[in-house]
Amino acid sequence: MSRNSMLEDRLREWAREYGGGRYDDTGWQGISPLHSLIKYHGRPPQGLNPKSTKDWTPADDVQRALDLMLAEGRWAPVQVIKAFYMAPWMAMEQRIQRLREQGLPMGQATFYRHLNEGRKTLARLLGLCDDGEIIRMVCVPVDA
Repeated sequence: MSRNSMLEDRLREWAREYGGGRYDDTGWQGISPLHSLIKYHGRPPQGLNPKSTKDWTPADDVQRALDLMLAEGRWAPVQVIKAFYMAPWMAMEQRIQRLREQGLPMGQATFYRHLNEGRKTLARLLGLCDDGEIIRMVCVPVDA
């Protein structure tokens, strides 16, 4: 598997996980009191804290890398990555319009430039390739 497809797989998994599903049904502090009552047929036994340890996934690594990019001031590439992967069904014009509404005026060429920049930075932060490989990476995925 090429490193570019490894990055694509990680980004698609991140979009599935953080775009909805995993965190949709979480209640207060990640535990729904009603869910606990149903699961244990009443109050949970003492000493049990089933949600105290979070299952760390590769998608969490992607999110942590995106948070780091935001902290470094790379807001545009992060927003473009979110627009591209969180809504693969959306037409390019709609994506660009939503980004303009967020204060990021751009055209299609700028969109793909930010996407490439963000993907290269993510590949480096996730340890998927070294700087020499990042320069040679073909980073424009086919728009799904």
